[in-house]
Amino acid sequence: MFPNPQPFSINDLGKAMTSTKQLPWDTQAAFPYDEVAEFALELGRLAASRLNDETTMAFRSDICRQIQINGSKPYYEAWLDIIDSGYNEICHVLTDTTERGRYLRAVAQFRAFATREERAAMRRRIFLERAQKRLA
Repeated sequence: MFPNPQPFSINDLGKAMTSTKQLPWDTQAAFPYDEVAEFALELGRLAASRLNDETTMAFRSDICRQIQINGSKPYYEAWLDIIDSGYNEICHVLTDTTERGRYLRAVAQFRAFATREERAAMRRRIFLERAQKRLA
């Protein structure tokens, strides 16, 4: 028989993926992107291009609001640490193509950087382009 597995929670995964220690996905390219990850990466690039004091404060405020709603999570704490590190680190994570960047973008809200209409138009375009490639 198999030994009894150790208890595991989704929080363990979050802690592992947001660790500041050097991890394999910190230096290796991410797995191929699906539409959602591609959308988040494009939003991240847009956010990096629009980064300034006002958008950074709004981004921090959005994260703090999520902490109030959902409680403290390792990925929220990671984003707060990244914001405290300055513009270069924020831009790096927003545009990082490793699994760490992909993970952190997946839990970020981009309202501070793009309007609802901009996000919806970008999402439609990416999903339509991917669908056309699959049909070709």
